[in-house]
Formats: sequence, structure tokens, C-alpha cells
Amino acid sequence: MSWVRRLRFLVCRFYWENQIRLGAFLSYQSSFLMRWKMRFGESQVLACVFGGEVDFMGGGDHPVTVIARAGKRLSRLELYECEPSDGEDCLDRGRFQLVKDVEAQPVLGSGVHIFITSDRDRGKRYFVRAYDDRGRHRDSSFVVSKIEELPTTRREETLSVQPGYPPVFTWPAPEDDNYWISFLMIVDPEKEKLVTGVYSWANRWAFPFVTKVPYYYHDSIPVPSLEPGRPYMATYLAVDREGWIPYLDHATVERPPAEG
Repeated sequence: MSWVRRLRFLVCRFYWENQIRLGAFLSYQSSFLMRWKMRFGESQVLACVFGGEVDFMGGGDHPVTVIARAGKRLSRLELYECEPSDGEDCLDRGRFQLVKDVEAQPVLGSGVHIFITSDRDRGKRYFVRAYDDRGRHRDSSFVVSKIEELPTTRREETLSVQPGYPPVFTWPAPEDDNYWISFLMIVDPEKEKLVTGVYSWANRWAFPFVTKVPYYYHDSIPVPSLEPGRPYMATYLAVDREGWIPYLDHATVERPPAEG
């Protein structure tokens, strides 16, 4: 029955959302739980999705593109899709089909991959499956294409960088009630490498502090830093509860050259 599947989906999502909120809070109180959060993150696969006429990940026009990050304990990523039809929803993973002709493309390092589909329709659901060295799999949560009614756009001046080093990033609290979390990544454009990325419910982040965030994309040791005099690209992504990215923004950040 569809209402049973819907109820099960909402209960699971509520549990998952509050589990990682609790984990982020407790890790701030305990170094042991901080280490547990790190290990937990390395066995997870996270996904979000974007599409539309926006300058992101190369080019200015994108079909539905799924971004996934698998922890170090996972490899071999696969994309699954489901399109609602005949009154049937896509809340049961058994209805999803493997997308055989779309492979994961590594980008920026740190376990980040993208799946570039040919889809330009809304409503289709996806999830990403990753495998460990024993062949066991871990699935991301469902993400939903909203490319027709809410194409991803560049929202200028969303991301601000306060002067000084280490940099402090701020962004306004989203007004959309469906907003879930913010993702901010710092990329070395010359090396095409991700320095770090963090998920956060706050609207302020001091690089590279990661205690209060639920997930982040770098090892705790050594703590990442920016090389003096080199420009880096900071990209802010707003992510809603269905994993869709409605808007993003970019900012350049640079560590002042060393004196003398």
C-alpha cells in the first residue's frame, strides 16, 4: 500500500535527519564521539543533485547531475533511478533500476564523484550505491530531480567571506521551509582538488573548524590550510530535503602572502 510506504519513508527520514543532528551535537561535547563521527562518515555515501543553466562543474547548461561522496571504506559507485508512474511512487528501493550507461566520474579527489545523466525531466528519484572491500553495499538517501520547476541557479552574493585568515564564511539563512542543509567546499582550481568541504546547519563557518558539522571531507590530521598568495574557489550549495540543489554561489578566497 502506497500510504504504508510513504509513512515508512517519512519515519526513516526523520530518524536519519535527527540521528546526524544528535551526532553533530554530541561530537562537540566529546573527543571520543568526535572520532566515532569520523569513522561513521567514512562508511557512508552522501548524494545530492542539480541541473539547469548554471556555471558549475564545467559548462553552463547541465542535465540532471548527481554528486556523490563515498567514505574511504567504500568504492565502486553505482547510480539507480526510478520514475513515478501509474500512481506508484518511488519509495521502495526494489523499484529502482541500475543506470548502466552512466558511470561515476571522479572529480576533485576526496571520494567525490558525479553521474551526468541525459535527463531533463522532473520527478525522477535516484540513489547512489557504494561497495566496501567485502562486497557489502551502502546506499545514499533518495534524491529527486526538480530541474523543470526549480532549476539550479547562481544566486549572487549569497556567500560572503570576511577579511583575514583563517577565512570566515557566512550566508543568509534560507527562507524555504524545505531547505535541509548547506554544503560549502573549498577547491584548489590549479590542482583541481578539493581542499575540504563541510555540511552545516549554521550560516557561518570558520575554516577549517569542523567540530560542530555532521560531515566533512578531510582527515583530522593534518588540518588543511591554504597556501599563501594562491587563490582558492569557495562554492556554497543550498540542499533541500529531497537532495536537490536549488541555488549556489561562488567566492574567491586567498591567504595573504607571507611577510618578508
